Amino acid sequence: MSKRKFNGPRLIVIDKTSDGFGFHMYTNKQLNGQYIKSVNLKSPAYDAGMLAGDHVIEVDGENIERCTHQEVVRRIQSGTGIGKRILVIDQETEKIFKAQGVMITEGATINMDWVDSPTVTPPPSSPTGPGVLPPSSRAAALPQGRKKSKEAKSGDWASKKALFDNL
Repeated sequence: MSKRKFNGPRLIVIDKTSDGFGFHMYTNKQLNGQYIKSVNLKSPAYDAGMLAGDHVIEVDGENIERCTHQEVVRRIQSGTGIGKRILVIDQETEKIFKAQGVMITEGATINMDWVDSPTVTPPPSSPTGPGVLPPSSRAAALPQGRKKSKEAKSGDWASKKALFDNL
């Protein structure tokens, strides 16, 4: 079974619904950044191609790599929630880009517009191959397996909320 995966920096453009954007974000202190913990099925984030494990690089064209978790959450939640632009990259590709000194910006993104087109025919500038799945294959292609249970450390809730947010 194939795994739903898109390599490279991706500009995710999503509209907030009454249920939110449909993803959970957390701070990874070891990797020093904001990462996507999970993406809800049939959510705006899922439909736009966001994946668990993605590193958040920019929000609305502004680099957030040096921002705190609370600052990033505020930026994501700011405005009307219509057309929110979130630049993400998978960790594997990010390592390659950084090793080569390539700066990750909106200008180096994969155009995700074609993914939900009925013909699933990418424009010439977009990647093709076994890692790019048509929408009907998405649910079947999600990784299967057992979730690890995590136990919260003792402490105040405010500091825990700063490390994990449902957006």
